Amino acid sequence: MRRRPSGGNPVRCLVALVIRAYPPDLRGAFGRDIADTVDDLMADRHSPWRRAWSLAVCLWQIFAAGLGERLERVASTRRQSAGLALKNQRQRSTPMDRWTQDLRFAARSLQGRPAFTVLAVLTLAVGLGTSIAMFGVVRGVLLRPLPHPESERIVSFHRSFTDAPGVEARSMSLPDLRDVQAELSSFEAVAGCNEDQLSSSASGRPELLQAGLVTDGVLAVFGLDPFLGRDLTAKDAEPGTAPVAVLAHHYWRSHLGERPDVLGQALEIGGRAHTVVGVAPPGFSFPNQAQVWVPRQINPEGCGRGCHLIHTVGRLAPGVSLESAEQELAVLGSQLEKTYPRSNTHKRFGVRGLQDQMVGNVKPALWMLLAAVQLVVLIAAANVTHLVMARGTGRARELAVRSALGASRGRLFGQLLMENGLLVAAGLGAALVLARGLLGLLPMVAPGNLPRLGEVEIDGTVVGFSVVLALGSVLLSGMAPAWRLSMPDLRSRGQAGTHSGRRWRSGLLAGEVALSLMLLLGAGLLMRSFAQQVSHDLGFEKEGVLRFSLDLPSSEYDSEGAARFFARLEAQLATLPGVESVGTMFAAPFGKNRIGSAFMPLDRPAPGPGAELTADFHVVSPGTFETLGIPVLAGRSVDASDRLGGQWVAVVSESLAERHYPGKTPIGEQMNVGLSFGLGEDGDVYTIVGVVGDTQSRTVSDRPRPAIYLAQAQTGVDHQSVLIRTSAGRSSDDSALVDAVRRGVHALDPNLPLRSVETLEQAVGRALGPARFYFLLLGCFAAIAVGLSAVGLYGVVSFLVGLRTRELAVRSALGATAGDQLRLVLGDALRPALAGIVVGLAGALASSRLLGSLLFGVSAHDGLTFALAPILLLSVAGTAALIPALRTLRVDPRSALGSD
Repeated sequence: MRRRPSGGNPVRCLVALVIRAYPPDLRGAFGRDIADTVDDLMADRHSPWRRAWSLAVCLWQIFAAGLGERLERVASTRRQSAGLALKNQRQRSTPMDRWTQDLRFAARSLQGRPAFTVLAVLTLAVGLGTSIAMFGVVRGVLLRPLPHPESERIVSFHRSFTDAPGVEARSMSLPDLRDVQAELSSFEAVAGCNEDQLSSSASGRPELLQAGLVTDGVLAVFGLDPFLGRDLTAKDAEPGTAPVAVLAHHYWRSHLGERPDVLGQALEIGGRAHTVVGVAPPGFSFPNQAQVWVPRQINPEGCGRGCHLIHTVGRLAPGVSLESAEQELAVLGSQLEKTYPRSNTHKRFGVRGLQDQMVGNVKPALWMLLAAVQLVVLIAAANVTHLVMARGTGRARELAVRSALGASRGRLFGQLLMENGLLVAAGLGAALVLARGLLGLLPMVAPGNLPRLGEVEIDGTVVGFSVVLALGSVLLSGMAPAWRLSMPDLRSRGQAGTHSGRRWRSGLLAGEVALSLMLLLGAGLLMRSFAQQVSHDLGFEKEGVLRFSLDLPSSEYDSEGAARFFARLEAQLATLPGVESVGTMFAAPFGKNRIGSAFMPLDRPAPGPGAELTADFHVVSPGTFETLGIPVLAGRSVDASDRLGGQWVAVVSESLAERHYPGKTPIGEQMNVGLSFGLGEDGDVYTIVGVVGDTQSRTVSDRPRPAIYLAQAQTGVDHQSVLIRTSAGRSSDDSALVDAVRRGVHALDPNLPLRSVETLEQAVGRALGPARFYFLLLGCFAAIAVGLSAVGLYGVVSFLVGLRTRELAVRSALGATAGDQLRLVLGDALRPALAGIVVGLAGALASSRLLGSLLFGVSAHDGLTFALAPILLLSVAGTAALIPALRTLRVDPRSALGSD
């Protein structure tokens, strides 16, 4: 036979590893034949599902047969040394023959007991399936490299502050970005890139495009060449340059019919004609599934080093490490601090891998969930062990007869392990189907901000993980029962009925209950945390508010025109039936747009460089606070008298007033703000006219940030969220209301599409999405674990009742009451459950700190959760044990004693 190479073939490497279970002489004689047989079998399996199934079956068949041969050699040596060797021993069959015989016998044995087989396979399918699905999520989100050439060289920039350790922000200013590009040699390419939505009529109808606003060519950062044309350049982003655009390949294909003459064509994007200069390669859509990339034109004179608006990505030069790049950035930060002390004091820059930056917020939670689901696998394996032990007790006489007829312990052990391997292989096949179905449901339950959700799938790595998990399940659920049951005794009713057998079952039950309680406590803590977030006071009324965004094209609306447009729009929408109030707001709660900047109260000396006071800035109209239900605590809100040419006014939040104006009401105080929206100038003096309540504007769990509200009529912001409060009898998501609003907008400008139409409740619900997702997954794992534990307890008690029928009959004949019988059976069942609860509580207390970063308003050692979860689990366990225990009341002593 031609020798086949094993190097580089993972299947042959696995076979070579497992085949070491055979004795050396048999391994040398038959090892290559076995490996070739498995290789041929794999070549006939084209589906990854069938390959995984077949490989798992083969590996465990080889392993079981090899262990059986080794044990039989040991047993034969012992018999010969004791003078018990058989004189007329039949010629030993080859390992291949025994392998085939054991496989056929195991298949017939399992086929003859369909109830046991189906229950064991379903138990393994649930445990393995949930684990495989969770690993698929971890693989797709955390472990799979980004689909770009040398993706480990792609980095994301952040800025930090030497006087505030641990505080980081992703945004940079354009001058800082240009210094990084000009001064540092660690980077091959650097570009600023923000996501936005831009209106377009390129396909013949108004629509919104997901756009990337870039300062330089972003394709070079990802090591890609354009599919057509060229990439954007820094010159394209210079003020006054004619607008150009690069299209995503999928947008070019679906909306423009893959027209080869698209280069040089003018497309209306964001209210301006953009010349198409390139088409990106297939599959590229950074950031956030972008359909088009356009230059972000920023005037450095109007938005300096203190204006941090740009998210920056870069590509490390060949051979440069993250550490080297960090060191060079630290030197640059020190130089900029000396050159620009007002804007760059304490400011430093750093980088981390883009993949790490994308998944950083979800990484701890996903690893925790993957670890948690392995507890479900352990519980499923323990349940199968119970089933195998119970079935083995019924086969005690069969195994004893086979032993008396000459079957060695090694042969019996290999046969029993072979049966368990077939069970696990069948369970693995069902688990892969279940995992695929669960991953199909993932988009329905996953939060919208879960990164790389579209890359979650069952690939070769996930299949390999499932095979390893299945092999581990065979070891966990089959090795110990096979070892115990391969010592049969004709005089015994079975090993499972002995004192050691009862201790073994009790230990397994206690372990199942402990693991279930740990999952139940984790789910309880997340449920309590989620409930706290849902009921948390956000500072505004989210019920009954519809919102949408409008982005006025700068080519048609200057700052004064934008202010007039939104004033007319509010007046028109307020006349719609069922509308109580209307307001507009820039940086609305739980929206995408936000801006923070420095401000300086004029009643005190100016702070030194790097010590400026900062706040979140919002732009509002007179109806905004009423529409959102934000209370005015002092003074007044913005009103119609606050117009261009009058006194510049500002409304501040309660936390800002308490922090920077302690012990007094700041009405009438004046401040400078460090930004200009268009109508004013940098350095304008604003007078505080009111104080309003704090609001949660970014996340539910963050502390309210100091906020300053400016008047829309005095700023002329061209991008606003429109907020509409409906009357009590009308739903804010009523399609008729949305249609009426759309008609009202188009009456003023028919080319304006409505962006991000949703209710405020939906926006808050999206912010709660991650907490809901983690609670839902861990809750499902806990429910599965408790269900499996209950089924396992029910099965064990049922088995014990059947095993102790004669004993119970004798007790009944001697005068034991029904209550005595129930207490006896329930005591045997609940004692290990109570022990498991004690162990589970200890384990949960030790590991609950891992949930700390996911909790809000709840301690990791919450007393209510730690009190209710054991009671719930004990109630389920008691019910599962009581049902079969009640059968003891129907035992007839005369028939039970007479039949034995």
